[in-house]
Amino acid sequence: MRMKMSLIDSESLRFLIANNGFSVRGFANYIKISNAYLSDIINQKKSLRLRLRGELLTD
Repeated sequence: MRMKMSLIDSESLRFLIANNGFSVRGFANYIKISNAYLSDIINQKKSLRLRLRGELLTD
């Protein structure tokens, strides 16, 4: 079963990334995903994989 989650809008997510001193590309590298995949997540074309959600929450 797949569940789609959308907790934050695109502009707020971009702001949070920038506010923490990252570019979108730099943040993608930091969390070890491709820039294209992060762009798709930000633009709400794809959702974040469950494994990655857990890793981000524990860091």
